[in-house]
Amino acid sequence: MSLTRLFKIISVFTILCLVYIHMQMQIFELAYQGKRKANAIAALMEENSMVKTDILEMKSSKALGVKLLDDQASLQFRDTSKVVELVARPTIEPAVEQVALSSVPPKENLFLNLISFGTQAEAKTLESGARSNRRPTDR
Repeated sequence: MSLTRLFKIISVFTILCLVYIHMQMQIFELAYQGKRKANAIAALMEENSMVKTDILEMKSSKALGVKLLDDQASLQFRDTSKVVELVARPTIEPAVEQVALSSVPPKENLFLNLISFGTQAEAKTLESGARSNRRPTDR
């Protein structure tokens, strides 16, 4: 084996070893970068949860009440001497409600009409003259 051939083999082997070492260093560097990014994400998530807690605390009724009832604000809690009572108007008479309800046309349910197999039964109100003609045994 000649000296030049040995030198070429050693040079190629050395270059391959350097390439392998460089690749290993890149692998470790990428692993460290991933670890740093994971730590940064964990820190950001923790900060995010603390900020969300602070926001919810500021929106809470207690915080809003403290802010509104601050010494500088002119607001106060309700006092019994400052309560105003209003008289409610009487309710609508039942006859007016019945007339209002009877004037509304019934809504048709198209889905039920599609699946029904026969005619639909309807309830009708009896007039006052028809009631008096009934026999006592019909009641």
